[in-house]
Amino acid sequence: MRRFLEERPEVTLEIARLSTRRLRKANSWRIAFADSSVRVRLAWMLAELAQEHGIAVRSYVLICLDLTQTELGAFIGAKQSAVHKTLASFRDEGIITTGSRRMEVMKLDRLREIGGLPTIGR
Repeated sequence: MRRFLEERPEVTLEIARLSTRRLRKANSWRIAFADSSVRVRLAWMLAELAQEHGIAVRSYVLICLDLTQTELGAFIGAKQSAVHKTLASFRDEGIITTGSRRMEVMKLDRLREIGGLPTIGR
């Protein structure tokens, strides 16, 4: 890999730019949501995942990532038990449905509202 990058400095530069963008996004996310509840942080994360990695299927958005509750918790700085409880409340409210390593967002605008994001009409 090192030789590849040495022979292609433009790739090295692009990787550095991508890393910088991701780091800035992660830092701004931490600052914006540091004092927010698990409910707010998880809603924000699920809305972002639906937006960036979702496929619209009829009346819902399928999140096309295979994430565990533990992994979701790691992303938002929450324990798996808190994520489990919050996902259950989202299911009870009809906001999401879940299955074996599958998540469907039924009410994307509601997630965005909970997460403090502007709604987009879905």
